[in-house]
Amino acid sequence: MPRQSALQRAKFEIADFFESQDAQVFSRAELGEILASNRKEWGLSPSMTFSRFNTFLIEELGFRLETCSFPSRNYTKFTFGEVPTFDFLLSLIPNSYLSHHTALFLHKLSDKIPDKVYLNVPQERKLRKNSSLDQGLIDRAFRGSVRISKNSAAFRGKEVLLLNSMGRGDLGIIESEGPDDSMIRITDMERTLIDITVRPVYSGGISNVLAAYTKAKGIVSISKLAETLKALDFAYPYHQSIGFCLERAGYEASETDVLRDFPIRYDFYLDYQMTETEYSQVWRLYFPKGLE
Repeated sequence: MPRQSALQRAKFEIADFFESQDAQVFSRAELGEILASNRKEWGLSPSMTFSRFNTFLIEELGFRLETCSFPSRNYTKFTFGEVPTFDFLLSLIPNSYLSHHTALFLHKLSDKIPDKVYLNVPQERKLRKNSSLDQGLIDRAFRGSVRISKNSAAFRGKEVLLLNSMGRGDLGIIESEGPDDSMIRITDMERTLIDITVRPVYSGGISNVLAAYTKAKGIVSISKLAETLKALDFAYPYHQSIGFCLERAGYEASETDVLRDFPIRYDFYLDYQMTETEYSQVWRLYFPKGLE
């Protein structure tokens, strides 16, 4: 019989090690550290190369090499076993989370099946200059087209859109059980409603946004939503859009009052580039004509 290699002799030990790990997705660097830490215990010589070890993992233990290619960067990881799509995507970038229409659907606030996965990467918050808003600036911004991220990738038959959001640490981000029973990072219900109001284009459209507010009635905490909104400290008065959505969705006046405590100094817009509009005097807000 041909002599077994050191890797073959240690095959079951190595398999047991990976089966005992919570993680199923590994970077090259992480596998390199695992090899270095366990080389002696597994009886592998110092001459055992990282390349040979990786080949062994793929050919003998069923590891897969998977890549998600965005225009900005390619992400390549080794996966062990059946890894849910959301778990893999969230492993690509530290502290990333699912947001907008993806979060909306996972919170059961949308019947529309999202055609994209919205993967959000928090950015370091920049200090906002103490310059007051100008009505002309608001008008020009919202009468124009909305900026949409082009940083997308095809992965396992889905389009993944990579977003960058300014935030405050993990504000409004929770760990929740995903569709595959694994824990995933996702915006909570209150942060989700804020995000979809800020960017309806990432949320199935403004009608889907209003439908989500209706579904969230009796579940969402309006006081928590207001606190999150204050902490996010947007330059634009999105509280007017949120107050309007709450009112349109049939929330009690006692619930919408918390949004009325925010200052209302400008006319604002529910969405970008609306052609025909109506106007809410209460919220000083333009919204699409015939909106239901």
